[in-house]
Amino acid sequence: MADVEVQEQPQVPPPSNTYVIRPNFQHKFRPVIVKECIHNVLNERLDGKSYDPEEIMDWTKTIADDIKTKLKGWEPDDSLFCVAAAFGVFYY
Repeated sequence: MADVEVQEQPQVPPPSNTYVIRPNFQHKFRPVIVKECIHNVLNERLDGKSYDPEEIMDWTKTIADDIKTKLKGWEPDDSLFCVAAAFGVFYY
C-alpha cells in the first residue's frame, strides 16, 4: 500500500453572534428626557388656557406633533416614536 498523507483540517472557531440585542449605552432610551420634553411642551402650549371643546382637537394635534418633532432631534435615527395626546374633563 502506498503511504497516504492525511491533511489536518484547520480548526475554525465557531461563529460568534453577529446580531445586537440591546442598543449601546449611548443609544439607550432615556425616559427622563422624554418626560421633561412632554412637560415643557405642555407648559408652553397650555399656559393660561382653559378647556374649550371646540379647540381641543387642534390642541391635541399640535401638542403631539411638537413632542414628536422635539424627540426626533434627540434620539438616534433608527428610533420609532408613537405620540398620542388625549384630553379629558372630570366633572364632580
